[in-house]
Amino acid sequence: VLQETLPKRAEELTAGQRAFLHRLAARLPDVPQEDDALQAALFDVARLTPIAPAQAFKSLYRVLLDRDSGPKAGNLLAFLDQDFVLKRLQELPYDDVMFWQETGVSREDFKAWLVEHDPHINRIATQGKLGEAQPETSSRLGVVEYVVELDEGRTHMKRVLLGKFVEQAHFDAVTQAYIEQVRTISHIGSN
Repeated sequence: VLQETLPKRAEELTAGQRAFLHRLAARLPDVPQEDDALQAALFDVARLTPIAPAQAFKSLYRVLLDRDSGPKAGNLLAFLDQDFVLKRLQELPYDDVMFWQETGVSREDFKAWLVEHDPHINRIATQGKLGEAQPETSSRLGVVEYVVELDEGRTHMKRVLLGKFVEQAHFDAVTQAYIEQVRTISHIGSN
């Protein structure tokens, strides 16, 4: 049963699941309202958030149906009023720093993933991001987001946790050095 208001249990969703819902809301207006196109978009947004598809679908079912599973999600979205869906997907707020911490990987884990997938990488784009200062400290979490396009046509997001920074200049220097280091690992390099 479609829930007319945001279910109470939706509050249990993680920052990563909430961010997925917001990113899905941003993507849906550009997707044809057809079952297969919507289903493909759900998987794409999950890879680019990044969260596991099971967690992504669970978050969608939780905010719409107050369940952890449901019918094929692409079919469900094609059936529902898009304005209702977009509004519902954006109802739960999330904190960027918590989201980055949940979905980020270590430098070592990213290096291992990169080495494993290197023969299939067509393109890599990077962006450094520095979070907001927390009230209890002047340091801010810094990450580098890698958007990696593989040769099977799928694009993945890997968010690498760089650490805490007090000064923007220090973050910028560490980010640039890390991006250069990654370029030496991959045959493609970063843009």
